[in-house]
Amino acid sequence: MLLPLFLCLSSSFFIGLDIGSFYSKASTLINSESPSIFYNSDNSSITPSFFAFRSKPNFDWRNPKQLSPDEAGQLYPVFGESALRTMETRPWMGSGFWPLLSNIDTHEALKITQQFGFNNTAARVQLDDLIILYLKNYIDRVREPYRNRKIQDICFVFPATFTQPQRSIFEYALKNFGIQKSHNIDDVDAVSYVYGIENREEFQDKPKTVLFIDLGGLSIKSYAVKFEIAKKLFSTVTGPKATRLSYVINRNEGGAYLTNRIVDFMKKKINVENVSPAEHRRLFRAAEKIKLELTEQESAYTIIENIGGIDHQFTMTRPELNLLCRYLIDATVAIARNASTGIQYDDIEIIGGSSKIPYVTKSISEVLRQKIKQTLPAEETLVLGAGYSNAFRHNDRYVSVEMFEEKSLYTIKLTTLNDTYPVCTRGEKCVDSVTVTHDAQIIMFGYDDSEIQPGHLVRGFGYYLDYADKGEIQVRLKHGPLRVQAAFTCHPESGCKDNKLDQLDPPRPLSQVFKMHMKPELRQKRLNETHQQLDNFSRLVLYEVEKNQSFRAFTNYSQRIEIIRCAERQRKWLYEYGNTITEPINFTLRLNELKKLVFPVYRRIRDNNTLYNEMSRLYTTIQNGKHGIEVAWPVNRSYVDKKIIANFSRQLKKADNFLNETVKIINESPGWAPYPVKINDIKLVNDELTLKFNEIQLTPPPPTEDNPHPTPILPPEYLERLKRGHMRGDDPIGGIYDSPNTPNPNEKKVESFEEFVESKRDPYDTDDL
Repeated sequence: MLLPLFLCLSSSFFIGLDIGSFYSKASTLINSESPSIFYNSDNSSITPSFFAFRSKPNFDWRNPKQLSPDEAGQLYPVFGESALRTMETRPWMGSGFWPLLSNIDTHEALKITQQFGFNNTAARVQLDDLIILYLKNYIDRVREPYRNRKIQDICFVFPATFTQPQRSIFEYALKNFGIQKSHNIDDVDAVSYVYGIENREEFQDKPKTVLFIDLGGLSIKSYAVKFEIAKKLFSTVTGPKATRLSYVINRNEGGAYLTNRIVDFMKKKINVENVSPAEHRRLFRAAEKIKLELTEQESAYTIIENIGGIDHQFTMTRPELNLLCRYLIDATVAIARNASTGIQYDDIEIIGGSSKIPYVTKSISEVLRQKIKQTLPAEETLVLGAGYSNAFRHNDRYVSVEMFEEKSLYTIKLTTLNDTYPVCTRGEKCVDSVTVTHDAQIIMFGYDDSEIQPGHLVRGFGYYLDYADKGEIQVRLKHGPLRVQAAFTCHPESGCKDNKLDQLDPPRPLSQVFKMHMKPELRQKRLNETHQQLDNFSRLVLYEVEKNQSFRAFTNYSQRIEIIRCAERQRKWLYEYGNTITEPINFTLRLNELKKLVFPVYRRIRDNNTLYNEMSRLYTTIQNGKHGIEVAWPVNRSYVDKKIIANFSRQLKKADNFLNETVKIINESPGWAPYPVKINDIKLVNDELTLKFNEIQLTPPPPTEDNPHPTPILPPEYLERLKRGHMRGDDPIGGIYDSPNTPNPNEKKVESFEEFVESKRDPYDTDDL
């Protein structure tokens, strides 16, 4: 029994992830070792949080339509530094800002990305899919040295202000490529874990309150945490205890905003004003490089390539950088003061990439009149905390740091079908459980709209509950972040038993298009499908040209010769090269070439049938009208105003002339050319005539003493058809339209928006080919 357990532990592998707006960091944990920082191939602990695609020059990134599987097959994914290099020449092929843009609407997303010359999509791939692809590629790189070990758990670090719907996007992303076990912690928790383990001697003898400042890429955060040694809950063991006292965030300042100011400084110095998106990306990348070098040097030099067709040499000194840091410094001081209002703190610790700029740290220290410590790693503290979180959960090497939350960041309410219950009030302590009625069935947690980041698409989350006949349901909660631990159905007589929790919004599965980037067998399957489609269609076309009389009737000699040559050309190409092709797009392009010649013929055949059907309906309506004027109405519609019947008679004659002229034109038109008369023209004439016909047919007789509320005198079958829909002229007595709500038994069931769009698409449309 011990051997399987030993083997399991010996192969255990855990990952911590800090997916920042600009840079990602990772930590790894093996068995009972200490967490270690992951370094990429550039020997750096930070990897740009960007994902891009390389493609052939003819890829249409402006096309508003959904990416097809074959187009996806043309895209080669890259991430990190490679993605940034791709975006320097083709910025529309890449994107980033994953934490900031997740669960945010397009309007707010554009406001963020346009400031920095980025996109919120890449190569027509939407954000949710990009997050999945980025995580898959980044995690694969992290686990590369440990490829024989199975990932047991992944810990994400998020800002404490991240809502549960935002966190779920990343956890669902993992499930799309097979990682089922993950958890997440707040950034405050991560910092507290590192400080509580590595700086324990600072509060060993007496409690200490630390004000932390985190200078992120697109935000500045500050929070006060009280550290002390205390007994652990339900145990006699003592260990570090951390209590969050405050948390403040500014989303309008950070390291990336400083980089943008360096870009503006560069443009003035090299004398350029208007730049393209690609040029802005090159300037931004050069500015980021300069900023990093100036953290260690007094001056930095770089060459900015191809701005206005010229390579520019650029030098910047540390005093010049210091002048641009004023906005960052002022915003940081304001945030720190806000976070420390009413709190007596002992130390200040600063982390984040911009904390490595000496002038920034020195200036903040001078304004706050207290020395700022930098005992924690500037870039890696959060992800190291994720590593400790994995260690606390999966080995006993460390005594865990217990986190407590004094004040909630949000106002959160729990809503059922029957009532609403308070869970958290901003600035106050949250409740640990909520008791709801036995018939609740659904619980929804909602955030106050005024407190969350603007533009949130999903503002809450919820669960289905099992129905209980009696008693009550207790919902157990945990905070920092808010999550539902369990639910119990309780009754005074029978006690409590588990109540199953099912999420209201299950994770969205990865689209079939992007599974092609993750599963080679699906790519091979698509290759075989497109090969077979081209083979089958070319055979079918050659048969149609030779044997199908309708096909021959709607083509002329030169059209048939062109179609035959194209089909034979595809057959020959398949014979010579079909088994050596590795990209599905090669088969699809040749299939589309043939469809462009054949589909117009199929469309003419279909339109011919539809045209004659519409003409038949118009003919029936005209005959009904003539029968009414000459036979029926003089007997049973004599009370109708003669002017109305005269107007109908004129419209009937006009429609009759139109139909005769249409028949003549069609008979004289060749089948291989488009008809000069359109189907909608005939349908419009028929609809107008049917409307006037029904106005007369449905006119009731005048009221009398015996019948003050008369109804039209109609045959019973006419009334029955009238109940089912709207009248139309293809019925012997006036006709009907089928009701729009009447289901069509032959119609394919549509289960998604994409299927709905596809169902409305003309099957013989050649615009997309």
